[in-house]
Amino acid sequence: MLIGVVSDTHLKKHDTRFYHLVKHYFHSCNMLLHAGDIVDPEIFEGVEINIFAVKGNMDLGVDLPYKRVIEIGSFKIGLIHGYGAPHGIEQRILKEFEGEKIDCVVFGHTHKSYVGEFEGIKLFNPGSPFDNRYGSKKSVGFIEVNGEEIKFRIEEIYYD
Repeated sequence: MLIGVVSDTHLKKHDTRFYHLVKHYFHSCNMLLHAGDIVDPEIFEGVEINIFAVKGNMDLGVDLPYKRVIEIGSFKIGLIHGYGAPHGIEQRILKEFEGEKIDCVVFGHTHKSYVGEFEGIKLFNPGSPFDNRYGSKKSVGFIEVNGEEIKFRIEEIYYD
């Protein structure tokens, strides 16, 4: 199973960049995870892929959960936006899933892509596809679940 991962899109409803992003980068994905800062969920209109999303700090008035756990095969993936300064975000997001048996956490907020591990749990941030002011590149992510294996990949994108 191939899962597309995106965060921090910061788009309004009349902006079609999300639709084109999905069509170009996520066309072969089985589902899409959005780690918050959507700003306007109307950007999902016309997108024909199952989207699991959470609320980010810029999603005022958006009716989405703050965090969620998605089961994919034998894996449990925590999905959250994150908050506060980039330094120490790993500890803060993992604390939100304390007591839950998860294999990895997908998060956003920093606009900077990241693949790593903290306290034995894999962490994955796809960065931002449209805003690289805090990161070094515009990017999206992919998670591949194959039996008992989970792999993470960041892909730099070129989109104006």
